[in-house]
Amino acid sequence: MNLVTGTRTSWLVLVAVALTTVQAFGMGEILGETKEQLKLEYDLTVYDHGTGRVTITIKIADEGRMKPLRSVDLHFPSDDTFSDGGHMSDLSLSIATTKEDGKLVARAHLRKDWARRAEIWLSGSYLDGKQLPLTSFHHIIPVAKYMANTPTATNSAKPISKSSKASALPAAQTPKTE
Repeated sequence: MNLVTGTRTSWLVLVAVALTTVQAFGMGEILGETKEQLKLEYDLTVYDHGTGRVTITIKIADEGRMKPLRSVDLHFPSDDTFSDGGHMSDLSLSIATTKEDGKLVARAHLRKDWARRAEIWLSGSYLDGKQLPLTSFHHIIPVAKYMANTPTATNSAKPISKSSKASALPAAQTPKTE
């Protein structure tokens, strides 16, 4: 009888811990401070390819008070809200980052109409060098704000057709026919 009671209690504790972890994992604080107040140094550009697609590039020179950043995320907020007033996401994903000239760089290529509602989230677990357990901090950058001065491709990009693929390759890569 003790074995059954012990097993039942173990399962109950396991479920309680799992549910608590799921709830705690979702805690996040959207920082209301400006880029300057957070001492962030970044440049965000949106390049219009003239094909209905754009490339969003963010170059972060200084992670400021959020150092070290955990991720750079491409986020699509939803109009739907939770009962407590929080907002849902239609899509949120982390963008791969690279180091270029000492800056942290992230790029995303997407449809222009999607970019208008997209946000870049700089996310971290630290603020002013202090970490709060199970808390994320987010600085939100609306992409639409940067689309007004979007450079556009001067020549429209055309997809390479199957018949012109070989001629579009550099000479060293042109397939040999025998």
